[in-house]
Amino acid sequence: KEMAVINRYGDPLHTLITPYLLPDVPPSIVLNISRLVAEAAEKYYKVNTHKGCTDPSSENYDSKANIDDKSCSASGQTFKFGGVYQTCTSSKISLCKNIEQKNIATGTFSCPIGYQSIPLLSGKKLFTIDNPRCRDITETCGFLWMSRCFVRQICYSNFVTYFAEYRTFWCGATESDVVTNHLFGGIFSNDRPNPFTGSLTCPQNFDKLKLAADGFICMSNDKELGSPFAFPFAGFYSCEHGNPLASNTSNSSQPNCPAGYAQHLGMIDNDCEINYCLKAGVLSIFKNENIIRPPFMDLPLSILNKSRDYFLLASNGSIWVNRHSFIEDIGDDEWVIISNEDYSKAMDEMHNQGEKQDGENNLSVPPAAAGTIGALIILAVVLAITTVIFAYMWRRKTLI
Repeated sequence: KEMAVINRYGDPLHTLITPYLLPDVPPSIVLNISRLVAEAAEKYYKVNTHKGCTDPSSENYDSKANIDDKSCSASGQTFKFGGVYQTCTSSKISLCKNIEQKNIATGTFSCPIGYQSIPLLSGKKLFTIDNPRCRDITETCGFLWMSRCFVRQICYSNFVTYFAEYRTFWCGATESDVVTNHLFGGIFSNDRPNPFTGSLTCPQNFDKLKLAADGFICMSNDKELGSPFAFPFAGFYSCEHGNPLASNTSNSSQPNCPAGYAQHLGMIDNDCEINYCLKAGVLSIFKNENIIRPPFMDLPLSILNKSRDYFLLASNGSIWVNRHSFIEDIGDDEWVIISNEDYSKAMDEMHNQGEKQDGENNLSVPPAAAGTIGALIILAVVLAITTVIFAYMWRRKTLI
């Protein structure tokens, strides 16, 4: 459970995956696998990189650091924090209630006076709601089985997908004399604890606020009771946006921390890292962080309980379908991405096939009814023959 070692020498694993070493596999497949392995290894080291001072003799020494960021001799200036807020849009408004977050510094989706809104990331969260389709199943009954009687009701899963799109912002000071300044108490998510507390909680006297799809950020405006649990903070950066506090110019934004501050991975939101910057060495008093292992994104969701091998929904909105199980009769499983329109058509087709099968079952005659009807037909034939014979005998007698 130790942190990943960065400074290792040797041949990367993906260089061993070549068409020369795998002559029986098509070159296009080999090269594609090699690329995927290289991307996976790069992502693994990226999320397990901890920048900081690696010189044990420095007062800024960070025992968790595995990459030196030249912060050993930097003192670093002080920055002020104006909070965070998160907006949300969705065709189903109720889904945004658990995603959007107002800034506790303003009570609105905005920054305090003297601060600017700095974008951190954007993303989507997937929701599936089952609106089942139901129909009644009947069978023949009544006199001579000429009526239809209710047997049971069959319901088919009809999953409707909704997406809530969110955008996260944090507030950085544009003026040196701003009065409002909030304390930062760490970040945590469902699978990554808050290093400030060692658990999925906030420090005492800190508020837990929503961050991204499934994460939380801890903030406090109580300088007296919150200060013992807070550390000097210098902004965020993510896979989408850099940290303007780390730049020497106001027009550029670098994916880095200001001088004297070290980068810490807060959470991973669907394959996107969210990092925050703290004064170098301040987290050395806490225990070492565990290594972060894949997957680094949300796993696909099974759509149908009865058709678990048919459809999968990824959290980014893409829909995957198993061609072998549903679309085509091919030899091996093959998952392909389809559009929302094709997904709806496939669902309708599956429901229609179910209803057609039920209709065929309804048209079939129960064994008991079939026996009775057969007996009635034989009786009718006997009566018809008897009537013909009787009529013939009566006519012959009349002629005589």
